[in-house]
Amino acid sequence: MSRNRLLVTGSSGLIGSEVCTWFAQAGYQVHGVDNNQRAQFFGEQGDTRWNQARLQRTLPEYVHHEVDIRDRAKVIAMVEEVRPSVIVHAAAQPSHDLAARIPFDDFDTNAVGTLNMVEAARQFAPESPFILMSTNKVYGDRPNTRHAMSSPTPSSPMAYRRRCPSISANIRCSAPQKWPRMSWSRSTDATSACRPVVFAAAA
Repeated sequence: MSRNRLLVTGSSGLIGSEVCTWFAQAGYQVHGVDNNQRAQFFGEQGDTRWNQARLQRTLPEYVHHEVDIRDRAKVIAMVEEVRPSVIVHAAAQPSHDLAARIPFDDFDTNAVGTLNMVEAARQFAPESPFILMSTNKVYGDRPNTRHAMSSPTPSSPMAYRRRCPSISANIRCSAPQKWPRMSWSRSTDATSACRPVVFAAAA
């Protein structure tokens, strides 16, 4: 039986790196995807190379992939090579203020990047759970209420662009074509579209 392989996008970020650590301790071979885009978004203070180095130093058999999730061809080639057992998509542009200043970059990262990952999973890992880490801001200014969860009202441009891939991925998951098993996480709650969430964290 082949060893379980985890693919994590945004692996050098706060949530992605914790996902890597958790699954490595559970015995998975961990593949991290990160191109330090936070440094482009936020400057020197956003640089995450130190965290990448920490993962490479502390996690046995950790494999780093220097891939931009906006590059569809490279994303698809990477997933074809890795053939992950589980995918956790944590990469995102997280700033509300920045989203307003760079709307196209924000959309390309949060919406298009997610769709690239879903398409790659559809082609080369359709049986693997795909976990989308999102934000409670897609539920508006009262994100932790029952009404907000049933009637999402994103509260900022960034939240709208984080909501887009959730909708498109869910539609594709429900379609008759063979799409990956989708789950997504927001805040401390997780809602499964196709199968139980394997791992959830705050986003």
